[in-house]
Amino acid sequence: GKDTIAVQRGNKFFVKNSLQGGKADIAFAYGDSADFAWIADFGKGVGIAISR
Repeated sequence: GKDTIAVQRGNKFFVKNSLQGGKADIAFAYGDSADFAWIADFGKGVGIAISR
C-alpha cells in the first residue's frame, strides 16, 4: 500500500498524494461533522479507518 497525507475539516477530507504544496488531489465528505476519524495500521500492513 501507499501512505499519504490527509486533513480533516468537519466531515470533509482532503488528501494529497505528494509532499508538494497546492490543492488536495482528492476531496470528499464522509459522516457527520461531529464525527471523529481515526486511521491506523495495527502492524498487519493494512490501514483501517474508523469514524465515530
